[in-house]
Amino acid sequence: MFLFSCGLLPNDNSGFWAKNFKTDKYYNVNAELLYEGTHCNVWAEIGSGITSKQAENIANEYDEIIYQKMVSTFSIKDFYFNDLPFSNIMEFADWLGDRDDKLCILLLDIKDNYIKDKYNAYIAGYFWGGNLLNEYRSNYRDMIYLDTYPSITYVPLEETFNTLAHEMQHLMNFSTSIIERFYEEGVMLMDTWVDEGLSAAAEWVYSGHSKERINWFQNNGNSKGNEGLINKGNNFFVWDNRENESSYALLDDYATVYLFFQWLRLQTNISVYKDIISSEHYDFNAVLAAMINYSDWDALLKTWLAANYINDPYSQYGYKNDPDLKNIFVPAPNKIETSVKLAPGEGVYSKVSTEPNILGQGININNVYLTDIINNSFIPDSIMLTYNKNTNIFGRTEIGKTTGEPAGAIASFLSFGRSVLSETTFPYRIGAEDLLRQRTYNRKPIIINIE
Repeated sequence: MFLFSCGLLPNDNSGFWAKNFKTDKYYNVNAELLYEGTHCNVWAEIGSGITSKQAENIANEYDEIIYQKMVSTFSIKDFYFNDLPFSNIMEFADWLGDRDDKLCILLLDIKDNYIKDKYNAYIAGYFWGGNLLNEYRSNYRDMIYLDTYPSITYVPLEETFNTLAHEMQHLMNFSTSIIERFYEEGVMLMDTWVDEGLSAAAEWVYSGHSKERINWFQNNGNSKGNEGLINKGNNFFVWDNRENESSYALLDDYATVYLFFQWLRLQTNISVYKDIISSEHYDFNAVLAAMINYSDWDALLKTWLAANYINDPYSQYGYKNDPDLKNIFVPAPNKIETSVKLAPGEGVYSKVSTEPNILGQGININNVYLTDIINNSFIPDSIMLTYNKNTNIFGRTEIGKTTGEPAGAIASFLSFGRSVLSETTFPYRIGAEDLLRQRTYNRKPIIINIE
């Protein structure tokens, strides 16, 4: 249980609480205000090397582009809370925080596990809802943390802008939950994968397609040995559940959730993002309600998994001939076991020469033949999709059956060719909200008390 705070005095000095992700402890950051924008104030950790001009560039990009695009795409508009009027969710977030009419952007070297040329994934930024609550180490501000090393120092500033849009969606999502997902037992935050999917969409809203996310999916990592587990079924639904199998498994989650939320948009329109973020639901039902042509999660999940193999340019089984997505093809393993462990949401593909024996599967495991997906009838030399339809993000893995023969080339399905994308470049940015939220809230309601 957490006591909600609003209207508390802002932290007017130069000290900020930040999270050390290596030690899992909070520490104090001394910072200076480098630039005051229209909708934001940009602070920088003392000794970070950030210049006033860099801070100005970040503030201008936020004020002139990011703020407008994000509010237009994701924000509920003209609503009341506690009998007070708000024109958009960012105004409400500011009211929850320091009430200075500006977002606080703190630039600092986020303490993570990044080691150049050794562990190249780094935390590029984060939003923590505790800063809007009367919680231990709260800064009592509406704020976003942005990394300065390797971000800004070695990574183009455009990546910092993408991170800012990504984290802004998290802030908006958290604040929207207080308005839209207020249940009798308290406020429910959106499941991590839905929240991260919307933030992945936010990056597209700001700057267009992420080649890094697409490349990671297409190549199952890259050719330098940074292997993901997409070819073994890993995806976003149970977030960060395979970290014990691969140091880069989390990147699978970012890549697959990016594609899933692109597929949602291409099958409907951009308004699907606002429909999801403003939903009364906090889980898969928020997505399902926005996709009115699907009766249940099983049907929606099956169609998207099939789309990643078939990628038909004209139907729901593909990405509508999107210039950057029309050539993707889900990576296949070199070999596949006849019995595989699949977490909720995961799926694998195998070639079917003769009708397979699927006895002994888990109760949530389904199979579908992609060559005749409508009737799901067996056709020799088809491809069988085996997937876990369980909607419980805390559900255990279940045994799914395959033919033991990896899925082959796509040529029998489609006539157009596919290009091979370049390998992923490093460093590779990730967020931290999944760590902060899972440890703190873990799908438990926030009990709030408005003063």
